Amino acid sequence: GDAAMNVATLRAVFAGQTGPVRDIVSLNAGCALMLSGVVSDISEGIATVRATLDSGAAQKLLDAVIAVSTREAQRMEASS
Repeated sequence: GDAAMNVATLRAVFAGQTGPVRDIVSLNAGCALMLSGVVSDISEGIATVRATLDSGAAQKLLDAVIAVSTREAQRMEASS
């Protein structure tokens, strides 16, 4: 999909939507956690990702990243 569709899909997963998209996000992120040494195996990685999504921590981090990006973009625009 296009960028807007991808953002909407990711936001839905972060908001608690279940289904195949969440499963793929959990698998991919779980593999990344394993490969980076954060967890010992993919199953633990998937469980960690699901717990992070369920707790709202992923959404909070996304909101923080968006806020910083927005502030920096505004700061750069104002200084040009």
